[in-house]
This record gives sequence, C-alpha cells and structure tokens, in this order.
Amino acid sequence: MPDCCPRLIGVFFRRRPGGTGRHVVRALNTDFNAGEPSTSKCPSSHAGERIVVRLRGGLGNQMFQYAWGRYLAEAHGCPLYVDTSWLLDRSKVGQGVVLRDYDLDVFRLSVPHCLPLPLARLLGWLGSERLRERIWRVARRGRVHLCERQIGVEQKWLEKLPRNCALEGLWQSPQYFKPIVERLRQQDFRFRRPLSPASQDLAEELRSATSICVNVRRLDFVNNTFHGTMEPGYYERAANRLLERCGDVRFFVFADELDWAKDNLRLPGKTTFVGKEHDGWKFSGKLQLMSCCRHFIIPNSTFAWWAAWLGKHPEKHVIAPRWWFNPANPKDLYGCPDFDHEAHDLIPAEWERME
Repeated sequence: MPDCCPRLIGVFFRRRPGGTGRHVVRALNTDFNAGEPSTSKCPSSHAGERIVVRLRGGLGNQMFQYAWGRYLAEAHGCPLYVDTSWLLDRSKVGQGVVLRDYDLDVFRLSVPHCLPLPLARLLGWLGSERLRERIWRVARRGRVHLCERQIGVEQKWLEKLPRNCALEGLWQSPQYFKPIVERLRQQDFRFRRPLSPASQDLAEELRSATSICVNVRRLDFVNNTFHGTMEPGYYERAANRLLERCGDVRFFVFADELDWAKDNLRLPGKTTFVGKEHDGWKFSGKLQLMSCCRHFIIPNSTFAWWAAWLGKHPEKHVIAPRWWFNPANPKDLYGCPDFDHEAHDLIPAEWERME
C-alpha cells in the first residue's frame, strides 16, 4: 500500500477506551512522522523532510495544488504527500455544497496519502470536523504551514522556496510550477484510462480540424455570486475573433448544461455540441478531448484552464474572460479586500483576455 500510514484501517476499527479518534491520530503521528529515505536524486534532501498538500475543490483546483507541491518536492528532493481529509468531508450533505472527490487518480501519477483513501472517505461520512482538523495538525506538525491568505502569487515563496512545509490554499498560478512544466506534461498529467472507441474517433477529428474548444460552465456557478457565469455575448465575440485569425474553423462545444448552450450560443461556423457520453471517468474523457483541440475559448473555470494549458498545438490561441471573478465582489475567498478580480497571475501572458 503506497499510503504513509497503512496500519490506520486496523487501528480505526479497534475499539479501545478513550475513543477511536485519538487512536487514529496517534497511529497517523507514529507512521507519518517516522521519516523515510527520499527516492529523489537531489542531493539537498534532508532526512524526514516532506511536502504535504491539503487538497480542495474539483480536478482543476487539485491539479494546481499538486503542481505547486510537486515543484517544491522536486526542488528539495523530498517526498510529496496529499491530505484528503478536507476534500472528502461529507458533513454538509444536503446543504447546497458541491461535494468533491479525490480526482488526481485520473492521471498516472503516484502520490502517497496522509490517510488511505478508504479510511479518509469513511471519516468524511462520519462528519467529524474535530477529527479532520486533528489529522491535518498531525500531518503538518514540525513543518512550515503555508496558508494562502489572498488570491495571487506570493513572490517571497518563489524567491526562497519553502522546504518541509504543509500547503493549504488554491495556488492558482502557473508561476508556482514553471520550472517543472515538461515533467507535468510528459509524466504527471498523463491520463490513466484510454478514451472509448467513440471518443477516440472524436479526438482524431479534433486534431485534424481547425478545432476550437468552447467550454461552458454553468451548473454550480449560476447561483455563485463570487464566480458568476459567462454570457452568450462573450462566447460569440471570442468566436468571431478566432474566426478572423484562423479562417475555416469548427467549434466544438463542451458544456455542463448542453440544452442551455444549444438554445443560447450562436457561433459563426459549423458547431458540434459534444454529448455527455464522452465525459468519461471523473470527466477525464472530457478533459482529454478538450485538450485535443487546436484553439480554446474558456470560461472562468480551472478545469477549462487546464484543458487549454494541456493543448499541444504549437500555434494555439486561447481566449479567457477578462474578469475571472465577479467584479461586484468586494472581497476574495479569504476576506481580503481590493483583490485582483482579473486574476493576472493565473492567465499566461500569451493568452488573450476578452470581456
């Protein structure tokens, strides 16, 4: 078992005086902090050091968090671990909260967990916030706790890379993993499962045509005043811009509300609406197909951001919204006022912004 605390499952079900939670945390403390030799070839590794990333959000968010953690682990020659205790919390079921799962397993990467996934899922359904936080405290014990306090890159952390640390935040910027871009593309973010035969045919069509990926994100953003959604006019203006640049193009619409997209989008060219039968396991088929396109029109979605980033066409054009966050919001997710609603640190300089 690749997880860092293989005895936890047995300990969890062993009923002892003093409560289950205490023994889970005690076992985690014993196994996780015992230290292990680094498998990295980097000579700067210090015994017992590691990077721990607390995951949150969907696949796109988890990819950003993993990438920052992986860069630090590579830089210091130490192991990387992920903590899923917050990600798998199910205490708010039925309260309008979007439930997430561990989604990085759609890739061929191998990363150990602070808690084995079966146990982390069980604890999530038990809904013990106190136990969840105790586990996180143990995971970061003796390590620098890097907690993101506002949206945007902290340059001081890039200038002097923190070591032996626990990361808690979104870390939504390619600046956090620029030195390992090729590793992420060629090694970590390779899809684990092949596309279905029908999706493989579509992928070939996307590669051979002057294809433009149009991603529409609405379901969980429609009533989310912090993010907001893109209006049809945004997609139509972006489509016309790419039509001028690229000539004979074909639009492929990937939407979480396909009926809305069909009823509202008027794109200036042949348009294919990609059905949900191509979504694949944990939407990995959808992400893989989107990345096969030559050019991209994306909404304010990290899932779409990664599809565009993974796109391999050497002359790709990407159009992203000017306002990544709703400009009507006075504060960011962390309560910080006057934050960067345009997310300048998130969008690469070669991508185009459009209202």
